[in-house]
Amino acid sequence: MKKLLVVLMVLFIVGISIAGNVTLTSDEPTTNENGTVLNDLAKIQFYYRLADDVWMSCGTAQATSPQGGGSVTTPCLLPDDLQEDVDFKANACDTTGNCSVDSEIATEYIDTVAPSKPSCRAN
Repeated sequence: MKKLLVVLMVLFIVGISIAGNVTLTSDEPTTNENGTVLNDLAKIQFYYRLADDVWMSCGTAQATSPQGGGSVTTPCLLPDDLQEDVDFKANACDTTGNCSVDSEIATEYIDTVAPSKPSCRAN
């Protein structure tokens, strides 16, 4: 059985929605690791890093087509105790379970500081 790993050329767009939630976007690869045309892309898997250098799954997006080339997005709910700068990465997997090397790391500032207390007065 011939194994081909897909090469993940990823462009991360990390969009912050509300505290603890991010949206991750990746451009799918179109070629295998050896440069041949990709025809069995299954999914893109996303991860975030904990402070102790442990990577946690943050969602999976199904491929837009077996040939790749599309853009996929997935929401990611982060734990409340993460540091302010969070690292994200992704990889691409084909239909037989072969997964690419990880993408480059994208770091995003997550606002973890609550606003000041409001004032309250009776009118």
